Amino acid sequence: MVNGPLTVCRYDRIISYPSAFCVEKVFRVSTTATAFEELARMARSGEAGLADATLKVQCELFVQDAAPSAAEKTLFSTLALMLLPVASEGTARHLAARLAPCAHTPAEVLAALEARGGGVAELVIEGATALPQSVEADAAGNPDPRLAASLASRPDLSDEVQSRLLERGEATTFRALAANHAVRLSRHIAANLIAAATADAELAQHLLRRTDLDPMAVLPLYLFADQPQKARMRDVLDQRLTDRGMRGGARETVAAEPDLLLELSMLGLAALIDGLRPLLGQSERFVAAAMADSSREVTALALMAAGSTPQDAIRMLLRTGDPVALDSARLGQVVDLVRSISRQAATMLLSALLPKDCQAADSAERPVHVPAMVAGGTPARPSPAASGRRLAAPAGGAQHRETARRQLGLRSGQPGAARTVLDLDDPQVGIKP
Repeated sequence: MVNGPLTVCRYDRIISYPSAFCVEKVFRVSTTATAFEELARMARSGEAGLADATLKVQCELFVQDAAPSAAEKTLFSTLALMLLPVASEGTARHLAARLAPCAHTPAEVLAALEARGGGVAELVIEGATALPQSVEADAAGNPDPRLAASLASRPDLSDEVQSRLLERGEATTFRALAANHAVRLSRHIAANLIAAATADAELAQHLLRRTDLDPMAVLPLYLFADQPQKARMRDVLDQRLTDRGMRGGARETVAAEPDLLLELSMLGLAALIDGLRPLLGQSERFVAAAMADSSREVTALALMAAGSTPQDAIRMLLRTGDPVALDSARLGQVVDLVRSISRQAATMLLSALLPKDCQAADSAERPVHVPAMVAGGTPARPSPAASGRRLAAPAGGAQHRETARRQLGLRSGQPGAARTVLDLDDPQVGIKP
């Protein structure tokens, strides 16, 4: 028995690899397949650690060779495929870290390393300069979500692989794909990720940081954006409306139910939102969706879409007594919103934020100030004949009015409390311009 380092010679170069185990002889490895097979057979015969030592030594020699011949690649591949099944996890990780970035590593060796799964496969998927198609396909369909997330982080993803990753429906994969700025997301992929992001704040943040997405496409993520991002989104929306000739001049007011909303606001936030529902052509699900918004910006947008002035919108929110609406920080954001958005922009933004099932089933009852949408979410241009029409009285409006008046103790036909003007610059409001 000989105690000491294992010495391996290849291509007239000699290196020593320290090992803690005993070997019976020193192997002199040539470039012949017979010698490699003999070494592999001896390593697999039961010598503890010999396979690991051989793989590490040959891996270093292979990586250091800048341009190995086809025969040398074949010999290394033969040795690696015979010894990898008995190699330790640590050795497999070492090989994956060293061989994955190496441009001339045989594809079958990378596939064998990836087949081990776990951390070894992650190192291969993340580090390979060019991922073999077999490895790419296996990772895309592998049940381990970590491998799919690693694949989604690669800079060379094709549209086909992106689609396969999207079909997995995993949040971790979606986030990795959205955070991968090296690839351009197709419109289909982006639309699906944005839809998923409406219920995933982390995914929404990744998408909002991307620069390759149409600002109009990310409108459904408005509530997840910070204040500068929200301001930019509103500016883009106003510019699009101006370019399409849809930006109105003077702000309209609600002609059908101006006093009803003021009266309903005294009954609480839910009553106010329910009063807005028929005005905007929304279903009963609109109330739950608006109440679930902790920022109260959805309610503010609904008020603006219904034709309220910024002063009226803020006064109505304050009169509801809602503790969230009375929070100074959140109220300041709402003030910024209503001051800077037009009625048309509020309508479009509200439509983007609300779930599709909030839209009333009978479109015939939709008031004319809510624009019809063509395919892709773009408001249809109103005809010249419709531009002079008055606002349609909402279905059920009279019933809402009478119910509100009875609860407020008002007689039918009696006007509500005198309207006061709310000065948004008043320091008592707690909001500074």
